[in-house]
Amino acid sequence: EEDKGPPQAELSEEELKIRFKPQAIPDLTEQVLAESFASFSLPEESDGFAEIRYAWEDQAACKNYVRKWILAKKLTTRVEDLQPSEWFFTKLSDWQKILQEWQLKQKEFRQDPMRREAAKVRAQKEKEKKEKEEASASTRPGMVFPDAGAMKDALREQMMKPQYCVTQFYWKTGFTQWLARHPRFEQVTLFVIAMNAMWIWIDTDLNPGEVLTDSPPAFQIVEEL
Repeated sequence: EEDKGPPQAELSEEELKIRFKPQAIPDLTEQVLAESFASFSLPEESDGFAEIRYAWEDQAACKNYVRKWILAKKLTTRVEDLQPSEWFFTKLSDWQKILQEWQLKQKEFRQDPMRREAAKVRAQKEKEKKEKEEASASTRPGMVFPDAGAMKDALREQMMKPQYCVTQFYWKTGFTQWLARHPRFEQVTLFVIAMNAMWIWIDTDLNPGEVLTDSPPAFQIVEEL
């Protein structure tokens, strides 16, 4: 038989993309790698090497590969030597002071029985209000309004409510209440309001003065009335 020689290995497309052999045991521990990977760089002639060769890619491509590897590693590596700045400690101190003030106020509130009782009453009222709103918001399927009967009662109550009239709050006796109830008083009041509105229009459009002392005598006299 013809000797065909040893078999040749064929790599897949994924294997061809791998430039470095995966190792079961890494060269560096995770802690050492996390502390030093940010300072990784390619060798330079200034480092004392007699010759530097790039077998797979040129120098620019290798530098780009190292830069991308470092950036990707920063996204997933814990920073062990990170130290807060002075700004952080200042903000932390301010926050701790505010927190202590809040805790002191909370302690004073808990030690005051009147405040505790008022808080309980307020919480009970809010609970009852919420239950009432939930009960009124409950709807039956196929109906637009929550409760037709309740809606009719509310509408009937509004229709039967007496019309608001300010004269209901006047005294029953005395000259002042009689004057305020007289129809002429309302007419005179409306006339004064209308004249005042008209004067505001005249003063705004026709008065050339910026202040009262610079205005014509007619405007000064009317303003003093």
